[in-house]
Amino acid sequence: MVLEHAASNTGICYCAQGFGPKSPWGLLFLKGPHKGMGMDSSWFQSLEEAFRDSHAFDLGSESS
Repeated sequence: MVLEHAASNTGICYCAQGFGPKSPWGLLFLKGPHKGMGMDSSWFQSLEEAFRDSHAFDLGSESS
C-alpha cells in the first residue's frame, strides 16, 4: 500500500502479481464488504494513472 485515503476508504497499492506486471497499480477499498483486490477496471499501468482515478485526487482538485 503506497497511499491510504481514509476519507474515501480507498488506497493505492502496487502488486506485481494478479493484474501485474501489465497493470500493477490498483485502487482498493481499505475496509468493509468490498475490501480486496478490486475489479480489473481498478488496475493501472502507472501510479499516476491510479492516483488520477482515485477519490484522493478528486478531493484534492476541489480545493483549488
